[in-house]
Amino acid sequence: MSGRIDAFHLMKFSRLASLLVCPLFVAVTLCLVNCGGSDPVPEEAKEPAPVAQPAPEPQPAVTDWTDVKLHATIRKVNPGYSGNGMFAIDPEGQPRQIVLSDCGIESLAWIQGMPMLQIIDLQKNPLSDISPLAGLKGLQNLYLENTAVADISALDGMSLDELYLNATPLKDLSPLKTMKVNKLNLVNTPVTDLTPLAGVPIQSLWLTDTPVKDISGLEKIQGLVSVTLHRTLVEDLTPLTNGLYPEGLRLHIGGTPVTDVSPLAKVPLSRLVFSPEKITKGMEVIRQLPIREIGTEFEDGKNNLLPASAFWPKYDAEKAAPAVPAEPKKAATPAPAPAPAAE
Repeated sequence: MSGRIDAFHLMKFSRLASLLVCPLFVAVTLCLVNCGGSDPVPEEAKEPAPVAQPAPEPQPAVTDWTDVKLHATIRKVNPGYSGNGMFAIDPEGQPRQIVLSDCGIESLAWIQGMPMLQIIDLQKNPLSDISPLAGLKGLQNLYLENTAVADISALDGMSLDELYLNATPLKDLSPLKTMKVNKLNLVNTPVTDLTPLAGVPIQSLWLTDTPVKDISGLEKIQGLVSVTLHRTLVEDLTPLTNGLYPEGLRLHIGGTPVTDVSPLAKVPLSRLVFSPEKITKGMEVIRQLPIREIGTEFEDGKNNLLPASAFWPKYDAEKAAPAVPAEPKKAATPAPAPAPAAE
């Protein structure tokens, strides 16, 4: 370190000397000319030509991040920062993981210049602008649940393992056309148009509690393995019949208005979660499919998945069992009449 400091001071001194010597040399020259009896130097020539200032050296990128520096840098542009962020910094001083869940983050202006950043958790923050994330090509997992993010165009061209956008106002999925996302979570968003996903490599897609009604586009997703349509407005499963699912498809249509499951005859299902009581057509079709797991609940901490060989006997037994009459409600006991007032 001392060698670098001495070299820096030597360079600084040599530059300073050059600035002092040049004007002095010009002044001496002018003096000699005047003393020699020659014509007076024109007034405009008496002043020396301006000396060009050296260009400032570029500042090196920050490579010695610490928890303390990160906290301070974040707080500069986020006055409401709670200070509860957690960081994973590699031995070279580069952040690899940043967790800022529910930390009062409104701006990401501090995040530029972190090329090694792989994971960032920004859920539950009053954040809307993610444009500073553009160019972070090493990013792998991005969590934006419960934020105000409605535009993800800054992620153009990225290849992510996980992108979670639950409970955001995001509606436009067109920026995803240039991306690759293994796991895309759009639960409880206002998304309705899935056609921008056609051709995008996605393995798992969650659409629970969205107003999606038309699933056109899903059949063109590359490598789709799992799609959750739980509590959506989807009625027609026909678009799924045109897709290619080399690993099989895990499908969750529980809580939807689907009544016809016959289109699934052409879909290689590996798992099916559905609402049998709503099905009016195609039940015999899915009985014959080699589905590994079937159930009626697989979300919100509930899971009753069974092998097909166990599910259907249980389903038939429950359907054949006589309905247990509900116990009649007990009549409310009338309140006792008030005692007559004492005379």
